[in-house]
Amino acid sequence: MSQAISERAQDNIRAEFVVETTRGETPADPAFKVIADYFDSSPGYSADTSVEAGQTLGNSDVQQHDRGARENSLAFSYWMSQFPVDASGDANDPLGTILNRDPGTALDTHTVVWRREQTDASVGNDSAGIREYVVGRGAYPTAAPISGDPGDSHAMMVDLEYGQVASVETHVIHQPSASTALTVSSTDASDTTQTLEIEDSGASTTESVDLNGTTEVTTTATFADIDAAALDAETTGDITITDGSGTTFLTIYGTDTDGVDGQLGIPALGAGSRGTAIGNDPETYQFLRTNTTFGGALSTPERLHAVDFNIEIDTSTEPQQGTRAMAIDPGQRTVSAAVDVAGPYESATRLEEYLHGRTGDVTFSLPDGDIVIQNAQATEVDDKDLSAGDANFVYGVTISGSKGSDSAAVTATHN
Repeated sequence: MSQAISERAQDNIRAEFVVETTRGETPADPAFKVIADYFDSSPGYSADTSVEAGQTLGNSDVQQHDRGARENSLAFSYWMSQFPVDASGDANDPLGTILNRDPGTALDTHTVVWRREQTDASVGNDSAGIREYVVGRGAYPTAAPISGDPGDSHAMMVDLEYGQVASVETHVIHQPSASTALTVSSTDASDTTQTLEIEDSGASTTESVDLNGTTEVTTTATFADIDAAALDAETTGDITITDGSGTTFLTIYGTDTDGVDGQLGIPALGAGSRGTAIGNDPETYQFLRTNTTFGGALSTPERLHAVDFNIEIDTSTEPQQGTRAMAIDPGQRTVSAAVDVAGPYESATRLEEYLHGRTGDVTFSLPDGDIVIQNAQATEVDDKDLSAGDANFVYGVTISGSKGSDSAAVTATHN
């Protein structure tokens, strides 16, 4: 008996993002950037469709299950290998977007496209492998903790969270076994005003297909592979891409299937660009190669054993009429670091600073830039409690930044 291929972490992964100019809409000709070169886990897609069991009088069983508004989130854990902003101060990655949010301003949203590719000939409707996609639109980067542990041999880990995403779609494109023309049709005759853009890898072969309802439309170009299929508007029926002879490569579901929202597919590249590898040696970003300095009224610790940096943006979500997508509004940004220190009398020093509200800037110096928590103050401290046998009493302090008269709570400057 043959054994089916499983989903594998060893398959090729691509994870990219682009800043949206209009919330929830992928820009035309997007210039994608890679999120990272080395992932520990992705895409961390969590979905809640608010399914509720409907109970009615006169029936001892559930009448039916109903879906409501959707909450979506994405999460990526990766090795840090670049500073989050470039020399011009523009964001290099989603962490840079969070760091660059000025007080009182809107938070940029991203379109995020994650792809996993299986090339096994035993997989797919045409026995030529598949490409699986998770596409998030209107994605708010809301947190990106950085774990700094000198005992880790690998680079510092960033745990990026898109805590709220307006819409997320999952798709599987079955790859053609040979170059072929593609046939497109809808299950609903009213779908005659939408256009489907189809591309291969790198958009070297591309064609715009005007839908003609249930009437099949065949491309003039032939496609050796398929890497994007993007609608310019939702459809009522389900859109299928086939070889015209019974093999289906992709289905994009319309409002008839969902009941409220239709899918838009995988964003097209157009005249845009794919993200390129960062290319830096991640070993450069080992925590033990970094430096942390304390300024102002905060004393520098004798030993610094760990620094877990955290920046987070709260969000408010409310269901809204006419769509399953939540209304998402970003709120307060908080910046903090959990610091483990030691020395001849570090606990006494940190307690004194905590009890008297001492403040100062705390600078995390990375190979190519500095992240500074400004007006940092100890907001939480461990109990001073030595235990028998303690050869090194490691004392934990949480420091938090705040906005000064002319500064944000956190800044990032590329060297």
